[in-house]
Amino acid sequence: MRYKGQIISYIENKGFGFIKNEDGKKVFFHKKDINNKNNIIIDGMILEYDLIPTEKGYSAKKIDIQLNEEIKYITPDTIYTSKLKDIKGWETLQRSGWRIGTSTRNNLDESVEELKEIAEMVGANALLEMTYNKTTESESSNNGHGTHYYTLHHFWAEPAIIGKKSINGYFFKNEIPDLDNIFYQIYQDNEDKNRKAFKKKIVWWVFIICIASFLLKYQWPETFYPLSMIERNHNGWWWLPSILTIGIGMFIQNIMSHGDYNAWLRKK
Repeated sequence: MRYKGQIISYIENKGFGFIKNEDGKKVFFHKKDINNKNNIIIDGMILEYDLIPTEKGYSAKKIDIQLNEEIKYITPDTIYTSKLKDIKGWETLQRSGWRIGTSTRNNLDESVEELKEIAEMVGANALLEMTYNKTTESESSNNGHGTHYYTLHHFWAEPAIIGKKSINGYFFKNEIPDLDNIFYQIYQDNEDKNRKAFKKKIVWWVFIICIASFLLKYQWPETFYPLSMIERNHNGWWWLPSILTIGIGMFIQNIMSHGDYNAWLRKK
């Protein structure tokens, strides 16, 4: 007599698991007793088998898998992180080929959460081969005297998509987003922003140099610059208006500057 039951647990690295029989009893099975060795074994599958009594209970033999449709995948409810190339218990369906990074001088957890937000934005649900390092940076003290040193924490990771075959799966492997293409588009968009920002810098500095050159030739009128009231050919300060103009230009440029839009994104 043939029986039917559903897999309720399967330990892949051990090669065995348990079936819930039609009468509710738990039945042991081993993958070596499955007739079609090429079939994938996952929880929830329906099996047909012979039931053999043993000293420890019932065991399934001459097993046939009754699932004919293509296996779908489920994904985790959270974004996993790992220093390794894989997440234990999950299949890596796609690696991005890009690395994303964040830097912070404050809470380390905030930096990791920022990485997770980027991963979620592109459709990834895992961050693999995560690395961490720190550097010492410096800045002028708030009071303007001396230098303040601080630690900057850097995290980098490779976004990936992981999943697990399941009878209750809701997507096929070929339906997952193409992370490589998504990151490539982001990279190209950011490169366009970098080029536009560079052009703006060029225009700004051409303007500043023109103003500085004009002041070098004609000097500032008395109403704009008090030192010009001193005899200009003898006071030795004739160059100061131009220097001040360039300094103001550098200050404004620092405020306007965004930096590299792709600083957080690297191709492996």
